[in-house]
Formats: sequence, structure tokens, C-alpha cells
Amino acid sequence: MSSREAVPGPGRPLCATTGGEARLIMRGMLIIPMIGAMLAGAAHAGDSGAVTLANGETFSARINGVYRDIRVCNDTGSAGDIVATISRNEPMRLAPGDCRFGHGDRVYFQGVSPGTARAIYLVSGVHQS
Repeated sequence: MSSREAVPGPGRPLCATTGGEARLIMRGMLIIPMIGAMLAGAAHAGDSGAVTLANGETFSARINGVYRDIRVCNDTGSAGDIVATISRNEPMRLAPGDCRFGHGDRVYFQGVSPGTARAIYLVSGVHQS
């Protein structure tokens, strides 16, 4: 076989496969990204975070997709209170060590004491009405 024949060109496939093998390869090329997308969605099911706030500082985070069960806490080591709001619910003042639950797709925190406070939010499953 000469080097000229080894180079793919017009009418010459890059590799020789049967029709069935080509369909299997194409199906795999479609299934792998779909599995990746499903796994990425599952990774967001445990959204959580923490932020340290000084007096007057604010923080907000959007939770992926639909209304979720959200727990907001003021860390026990905080030196002051925070105000936490879950979506459009009533604001809640949290002393160090306090936690509250709510349902929504967004959390808002504000430091309201002279000391720094660590706000924590944990997202669990989808809210069932």
C-alpha cells in the first residue's frame, strides 16, 4: 500500500465501519452528553453556601429552578445578628446559633450588628405544596 492510498480523501472514509457500528457510535455521542446534563442537575440539588457579613453588608443568592426547601442559619460563632429573607417571605432576625426554614428560590442576608456574622444557607429537595 502506498502512502497515497493511506491518506483519506474525497470518497475515502477516515475509518472503515459498518452501518451498524456507525449508528452505535452516533447513539453514544448523543447519550453521553444527556447523562452529563442529568448528573449536573443532580449536583445542584445540594446547593448551599456561607458568607461573612459586617454591619450593613448584604448578600443574595439565587437557588436553581423551582421553589425549594431552604434552611438559613446564623453560625454559633457569629458576633452579631443577621436578617435573613427567603424569596418574598417575611424577613427573619437570627441571633447566633438560630436557624429557620422556608420555601423559595432566593436567599437574602443582611448583617445588622456591630460584629461580623456568618450566614449559612442549605437547600434540600423540591418543595411539595
